[in-house]
Amino acid sequence: YNVGSDKVIEIHNLVKQLSKIYSLEDKSKKIINRSVDFYVPDTKKAKKNLGLRSNNNIVKVIHNTLKELNYTLWKI
Repeated sequence: YNVGSDKVIEIHNLVKQLSKIYSLEDKSKKIINRSVDFYVPDTKKAKKNLGLRSNNNIVKVIHNTLKELNYTLWKI
């Protein structure tokens, strides 16, 4: 199985959320009136056959990854 998340999020909105949390300047610009190609994985098969479920949102996962990376880098 190649599983991602079935939750849809625009990169622009993700940048806005992370910028606010980490007090960073948001220099992103929302693309308007353009044909945008996007992909959201279908996780039904993994949920049905493996009992998988999504417990975390992308912002929380990124935050936890940054915390772990910071911890790992300080240990080196």
